[in-house]
Amino acid sequence: MKETVDIPLHLHTHDTSGNGIITCSAAVTAGVDIVDVATAAMSSGTSQPSMSSLYYALENGNRAPELDIDNASQINHYWEDVRKFYAPFEKGLTSPQTEVYSHEMPGGQYTNLQSQATAVGLGLRFDEVKAMYHTVNMMFGDIIKVTPSSKVVGDMALFMVQNDLTEEDIYEKGDTLSFPESVISFFAGDLGQPVGGFPEKLQKIILKDKPFIKNKEEIIRILDGSFQAEKIKTEAEYFHKYQVAKGFERTYGWAWLLQLDAELASWENPQAKIWHQNLKPLTDEIVKLWKEYLPKQTYPNRTGVHPNTAFALSFAIDWARTVGEKDFENQLIEKAKYFYLKDEKTPAYLEPDGSDFFSPSLEIADLMTRILPQDEYVKWFNKFYEKRSIENISQIPVISDINDYQTVHLVGLSFTRSWCMKNIAQVLPKNHRYKKHFEETSAKFLENALPLVFKGNYGGDHWLASFAVYALSMSNE
Repeated sequence: MKETVDIPLHLHTHDTSGNGIITCSAAVTAGVDIVDVATAAMSSGTSQPSMSSLYYALENGNRAPELDIDNASQINHYWEDVRKFYAPFEKGLTSPQTEVYSHEMPGGQYTNLQSQATAVGLGLRFDEVKAMYHTVNMMFGDIIKVTPSSKVVGDMALFMVQNDLTEEDIYEKGDTLSFPESVISFFAGDLGQPVGGFPEKLQKIILKDKPFIKNKEEIIRILDGSFQAEKIKTEAEYFHKYQVAKGFERTYGWAWLLQLDAELASWENPQAKIWHQNLKPLTDEIVKLWKEYLPKQTYPNRTGVHPNTAFALSFAIDWARTVGEKDFENQLIEKAKYFYLKDEKTPAYLEPDGSDFFSPSLEIADLMTRILPQDEYVKWFNKFYEKRSIENISQIPVISDINDYQTVHLVGLSFTRSWCMKNIAQVLPKNHRYKKHFEETSAKFLENALPLVFKGNYGGDHWLASFAVYALSMSNE
């Protein structure tokens, strides 16, 4: 082995099968440099093989460990006593689990998945989960199962057993199923590509309308360059370096920044977590400015373009809830109620203006879904909208010249109306007269706008994609 590999070789194995010692012994004979073991009292099962046992297995060979076995034994007696205190947390593995050769579940995952199964009411069906683990692994292409890929297989196995699904059901009913987020992320390529690639048929079922991006690595490289810590710090400094900068992009740009950060914070991707942390100086600066501005904002901006207050408050509340900024959330909610809680008979029959990309009324109605309980929201909504206003904002905007920098705003209006109506429809009760109407109209707006995203020029192309992505994300919820 060392004749062909000149880097240190490190073997890590669990002893779930009971063959950990012979595995380590064979590896030592083959030339491995390092093996992971555990003190005897904490070894075996889903832990590592016993250090003491491996010592005796190698004692008379030419690679006997340099270990004081008597001292190791004394230390082990201490851990024997300590382990007794943790008996309630033991998972009951009293013998080798040779079935690991069938399901191929990593030892580090075995007890975790067992706990997960118990937590979702499948503790007594863990044998089924293990069998399904093997099925899922083969469906995925017999992938290399280490953290986090092993978790993806486990999540899918739990999902299928919990919902009494077979492999055949996945292929027959996949279009109607909501798969675990980790599974979607895996097939989107967030963990890289498995050896041999993704099973294409299954990938299409899992991702549905979410694209698999072939140039993903290039995009990540560009994003990584943009989210460099030093660059973000420099950008953050701008806001307190110049007095005039305190109002820069207030509050439209502020809202989109927080939306970006919320996406990074909630994305189960190690690199995204780094970007989220790198972005913190800028988000901290924006939140500070926003907190200073809110008490001074006497009136809302009810416009259909950038300064729209309701839009910004919606995104800010979403961010605050994502990252746990409770004080900021309460401040935003208080202001939203002050601005809009008493609104009635909104004149939405006058919308839109010729350069609107927001519906002033729908942005308010969308915002209020975030701060009122359903029963209170319905009462407020019924007073807020008249029939003629609903009929008017349900009309597809006429775009006479998509190359005009102002007229193209109306494409964005379709996207924002779509996501607002979708969210409002989710809050309205089943028997509400506008629930189905909003659902259907939301889809029509989205269908109308998507083909137009890159049909114009820079005037629309540089921002419409962001609107489209957010609208699509809302349509899939």
